[in-house]
Amino acid sequence: TAAMDARIGYGLASAPYGLNGLLTPFAETGLSGDDSRRLRLGARFEASYLQLDVELAGERREDGAAGPEHALRLDLGWRF
Repeated sequence: TAAMDARIGYGLASAPYGLNGLLTPFAETGLSGDDSRRLRLGARFEASYLQLDVELAGERREDGAAGPEHALRLDLGWRF
């Protein structure tokens, strides 16, 4: 089956609450030949000097005959 994934975002230098980092709002979509569709909208914040990554995104998935599924996701990463 054929599939396609695409993501677009734009990074903005940001300093909320004294945290210097990169804020990237994004939109992401995925399609596959078996009538499966996915759409994500969100934002990612990276503070490299703290080794901290935070991503907040809303997601909608559809798989053929099944009804749509919705999710709100928060991902937090800290490297040490």
